Amino acid sequence: MKENILNQKGFSLLEILVAMALIAVVMAGLQFGGSKQRDILEETIENFDRAIRYSQNEAILLGKVTRIKIDFESAPVEYVIEQSSKSNLLLGQKVDLSKLSLREREEWEASNKKTNQQFSRSSEFADEAFKVEEPLTIVGMGHLSIEKVQDQGDQSIYFYPSGTREAAIIFFSSENEFAALEINAFSPKTRVLYHNYTEFET
Repeated sequence: MKENILNQKGFSLLEILVAMALIAVVMAGLQFGGSKQRDILEETIENFDRAIRYSQNEAILLGKVTRIKIDFESAPVEYVIEQSSKSNLLLGQKVDLSKLSLREREEWEASNKKTNQQFSRSSEFADEAFKVEEPLTIVGMGHLSIEKVQDQGDQSIYFYPSGTREAAIIFFSSENEFAALEINAFSPKTRVLYHNYTEFET
């Protein structure tokens, strides 16, 4: 019996220390990953906020309707800054694309195509669209006139020469959390709210 006990191999102090060090490295890596994603999320939102300020200023300075158009059909999701040739452009009413029938969707696409033809990319950002790279994405846009968040087709925020703009809320998402960027119609300031997904676990 004594011989069996002596022959049993346990963990040495050195092995335990090595295991603890490996666990510490892994945990630090996870924390760094979460922190790194927050940094990227904040940078992405800051870039979008700059696009908002630029679009607002261009609408006022040029006296033309300007917009940020988000393409939810592209992968990754991308957005562009565009300007119209008019200051008093007549825009169609916002619609919930998820509630449209096939025929209504076709009619909307035809109307949307006509609207898009009246816009061209801003000369300063004409070369390429802004892409929201993985693991981040824009998951949807909310409007005051539509109850449901829109995540289909292309959705736009319009800016007018008068200094007003459409009120909207843009939802960004990473692997760990999502953020809501609120755009007020009359205030130049935006507001960002961050929520960790664990807050909604039951």
